[in-house]
Amino acid sequence: MTEVASGREAGDFSEPELAALLAGLPPGKAQAVRALLRDRGRLSERWRRVTETTSEAVVITSRDRAIAFANPAAHALFGFPDAGLLGMRV
Repeated sequence: MTEVASGREAGDFSEPELAALLAGLPPGKAQAVRALLRDRGRLSERWRRVTETTSEAVVITSRDRAIAFANPAAHALFGFPDAGLLGMRV
């Protein structure tokens, strides 16, 4: 679930798509990018597990102060159903 520059998640790329994206890089750099994407994917999964299971509300806003992420505890705290907080300005 790692966001990459295209706005897609790292895991959303098929092997041929990823190979095409990395084709212009020297082999050592392409391997390094693959490793980074794999590591970011693991960290992203860990982040997801922590935020979804904590009893503490977690809210992340965009630069324009719109709620971009709210975990289940935040939805419960503020009384909104799933995704009900997303896009609200704070």
